[in-house]
Amino acid sequence: MTRHVPVLAGQPLRAPSLLARPAVLPLLIVAAGLLLRLLYLAHFGLYPFSLYEADRAAASVATSGVLGDAYQVGQGATAHLLPTTPLIAGLVYRLLGVHSPAAELLLALQSMLLVSAGFLLAYLAFARIGTPRGARLGALAFLCLLPTNFELETYWFKAWEGGLAVTLGALYLGLLLRLDRAAAPGARAIAGMAALAALAFFVSPQIGCGLYAATLLFMATRLPWRRWPLAIGAAVLALALLILPWTIRNERQFGAFIPLRSNFGLELAIAYHPLAVRPDQRDVFANRVNQIHPALPDNFRRMRAMGGEIPYNQALGDGAKAWIGAHPGAALRIAGRHLVEFLFPPLWYWQPIPPPPDWHPDSPAKLLLKRAEQSTSWLAYGLGFLGACWALALGDRRRRYAALMLVVTILPYAMVQPTLRYRYTALLLATFLAADLLAQATTAARAQWRPSRRPA
Repeated sequence: MTRHVPVLAGQPLRAPSLLARPAVLPLLIVAAGLLLRLLYLAHFGLYPFSLYEADRAAASVATSGVLGDAYQVGQGATAHLLPTTPLIAGLVYRLLGVHSPAAELLLALQSMLLVSAGFLLAYLAFARIGTPRGARLGALAFLCLLPTNFELETYWFKAWEGGLAVTLGALYLGLLLRLDRAAAPGARAIAGMAALAALAFFVSPQIGCGLYAATLLFMATRLPWRRWPLAIGAAVLALALLILPWTIRNERQFGAFIPLRSNFGLELAIAYHPLAVRPDQRDVFANRVNQIHPALPDNFRRMRAMGGEIPYNQALGDGAKAWIGAHPGAALRIAGRHLVEFLFPPLWYWQPIPPPPDWHPDSPAKLLLKRAEQSTSWLAYGLGFLGACWALALGDRRRRYAALMLVVTILPYAMVQPTLRYRYTALLLATFLAADLLAQATTAARAQWRPSRRPA
């Protein structure tokens, strides 16, 4: 039997190549990103840095079954961290051994796979927004292939919440956009979205605030008034089911009402004090951390003498609030600088503060790499924030969901000194909003400069 091949303009049609299939190229980009992260991990080793709070808490879960030791081994129970990712890492340590090669490799793999899933989810979400495929592929390649956050994605997010938080945020945005197109969201969909938003909030309150802001826009524009009680009730119930057990645990453990974390006073005191108005903030920040952070032995002993992390953090917070009240103008300037540095961080953000004992100054090659990371970071966050402002002012409702999520996620960081790990919460949305803005600008420029057709 002869197979006939259709022809077009005298030429046989060729079967579409593998790369022409919509899902193949994004998956190849993500796979290449995973390979690069594995090579990064192989080069620097499984565990190159000293312990930080989340790592110590995970080790405490593994050895004693208690979420504790955030500042020093032997501290006991803590509310410095929310329990989500430290519990996951602690269970892995309990099964495979604390900081064993098998445990570190498994946690690094789950961190890399998790952030890669977040990249893909954001790629799919912005397809629903209407961002052209080329722009979305560019954003995906930026996230996967440029080594701007490899250290966070391979090491830090083994026990910290950043990777899980941004992935939940991307998943929520995609589902919200799908719900936006539904004729009448049902009770099951509303309950599912409430549960996902509550989980994201409990993992990262900053990202959770962004999700709730986008949800309010959805409710105001797409949800019938008769379903508002159901939506609000489901949101409150879902959040209570997560926060109440944690709050009760903290009340019994510390005798204090702590619905989320106990460290706000510490963060406020690090960010707001008389020397924080000076321009040389790298040294000021490092000295301030060395002076008051309980992860350092002298400060830890002082914290213990004051009765533990709750009274210590409370006293620090009271002092910072008193200084802010006495110097409102200086405090506003500091808050503004925090937001500017969140978008356009100085180079010292790429250095650990305080540095661990095994840290050495950067080589010329590594310093050059960090400058490249700084430049790409400025580009992504700056254009992304500009894209968010454009969407809020002139964009359609779909873009405003993403824009609200980004802006509301960033705003709480005015109250604390930003770091690279904090900035990761805005990475996905900023990158894809930047790509979307460039695509819109390119389309507008082509329409503006396209030569008009002359009449025949």
